[in-house]
Amino acid sequence: MEWFAGSQPSNAMMHLQKEVAREKKKRYIFRNTESRRFTRLMRMCADKLGTESALEFFGRLGRDTGPKEFNALIRVCLEKARACGDIDSAVEHIFRACRLFEMMKYRGFQIEEDSYGPFLLYLVDVELLEEFEMFSAFFRDANPRSCSRIPYYEMLLLIRAQDEESIRELCRSVEDCSEEADYCIAESYMLAFAESNRKMDFVTFLELLDPTKVLGSKYISSIFKYMGRLKLENHAEKFLQKMTSKEYSDVKVSSLIFDYAANIPSIEAEDVISSFNKWQEKFKVAPSVGVYDRIISFCCSSSKISLALDVAECLCKSNPSVPIELLNPIINVCEQGYELHMARPLYNLMSLYKLKLKPETFRSMISLCVKMKDMQKNLGRRPP
Repeated sequence: MEWFAGSQPSNAMMHLQKEVAREKKKRYIFRNTESRRFTRLMRMCADKLGTESALEFFGRLGRDTGPKEFNALIRVCLEKARACGDIDSAVEHIFRACRLFEMMKYRGFQIEEDSYGPFLLYLVDVELLEEFEMFSAFFRDANPRSCSRIPYYEMLLLIRAQDEESIRELCRSVEDCSEEADYCIAESYMLAFAESNRKMDFVTFLELLDPTKVLGSKYISSIFKYMGRLKLENHAEKFLQKMTSKEYSDVKVSSLIFDYAANIPSIEAEDVISSFNKWQEKFKVAPSVGVYDRIISFCCSSSKISLALDVAECLCKSNPSVPIELLNPIINVCEQGYELHMARPLYNLMSLYKLKLKPETFRSMISLCVKMKDMQKNLGRRPP
């Protein structure tokens, strides 16, 4: 019955809704851009005035200082410490970083890995064992959740110091892994071994840990990258087999396949795609648009632009609703690398598969075509 049909929104109302949405987007972009500019400004002030003076200055301006700004100041301290010729000269900057951590804790900010990670890595690099123990205790107290992650840096330090006895002692302490806390610590040790290219130790922990928990780890992408870097094909295959048997999403599986293939040492882009396709067919996984985007970006970073275009065309053939943004990395690298002859193939691909241009892609294509004095091909194209 027409009486009960929902009333259609008027054109004026639809226009108003679009305007509101557009205004919200503008404010979001402004806030993010403003935040990045403020962080850069704070880093510059810290570089000239010192970290504490910079904090005091911005405090007087009424500008709140959050974790992001503290992290920027801590990075300034670490950069200056690394630039010092000796540890004695770097102590002043280490102390300033320490003061910033204390201020974060005093103001009630959670000290996350984004904050303490770079600092602990610096202590690892310069092998300051006593200082590492002292600051690790501080971070554990400030953030109890860090207790399972700090062991990663602890193991890196022992590996750097070549203290094999302590390394074995730590490994024995988590052999059981029955408790959740022990498992998380063991996982951190495993990642540290992989980062340090200690293949046998990494494999030992990989076989020790519960595969189900490994597959559910938030570091699973890193684990597959390490398996690729260490050429552990059999182990990667076993994990993928478990994933496909447990009905993980194709998006997840195909992403991990690419993580593995793209990190095999000294591998060409063509071989990455070949390896990816082989495993994709073996496990009957349909690659997602997101993975294709990563493959295209990988090809572009390897200066294989024609190959990237071939990958994009393959996707267009199998997926009629390919987003035009997929071509942006190709357009950008063509423009930056003056591969101007690729403008025609790009345009032909867009035309053949009727890809709907958006303003950003349209502007990039125009810029590319202007550089090669070939505007004629694009005269009939208009942004939506």
